[in-house]
Amino acid sequence: MPRGGWESGPCRGSCASLCLAMPAQTVPGEPRNALRRERSALLAAGLTNGPAELIDFLIPLWAGIALGIEASQVGLLIAVELLVSVVVRPVAGRLADSRERRTIAAIGAVIYGLSCLGYAVAGSLSMAFAAAVLGGIGGAVLWVALRAIVSERLAADSGVFARLMSVQATGSWIAFVAGLMLLGQTGLFAPVLAACGAACFIGAAVLFTSPARASGANETGGASGAGTPAKGPGLLPGGYGRC
Repeated sequence: MPRGGWESGPCRGSCASLCLAMPAQTVPGEPRNALRRERSALLAAGLTNGPAELIDFLIPLWAGIALGIEASQVGLLIAVELLVSVVVRPVAGRLADSRERRTIAAIGAVIYGLSCLGYAVAGSLSMAFAAAVLGGIGGAVLWVALRAIVSERLAADSGVFARLMSVQATGSWIAFVAGLMLLGQTGLFAPVLAACGAACFIGAAVLFTSPARASGANETGGASGAGTPAKGPGLLPGGYGRC
């Protein structure tokens, strides 16, 4: 399978079909672009979650085989990404509450894509740590903002997070099947990691081109649209980084 070919083919098509197939409830007077905005967010979630899950699975194997590092160093590499993600989440939450969420999520997808490419070209432990830092930043920014976008329609449709979880799961199994097949055919980690980065860039493009939030929409947070007080960025449903 060619490098980067699966993201624009079966992955994108399957996730898009799933987004369209799962019925979404609407309410009278709801902005016309609200449903389009949600569908774009769901498509981006499928395109980025699959590579993220595959990366989490492959990095320990890649680090041990390609870099020849010890198990303790592999654990430290993973811990760095997790720690950076935890530190960045509050900042990502504030940005998602005060800025256009599609832009914040798209920037997060780009940063995570750069992390994937960083792993693909890394030839030393220092480069791997730099990629891990980018992964922690990008994952936190992407998923805090993306889940906030999805939560915007929670008042009109209580099934939005069920659809998000379904799309994430679909993206994961497609990424694993395609990625492991590519790994088996080439015997190389770099094409698989680069393909993950390409999928994240496609997800970023989907977010950048999605509709902006309606000017009259509630700006206090995703879950607060249901008539409840804003909970703050860290307490929204699913309002945490991927890591």
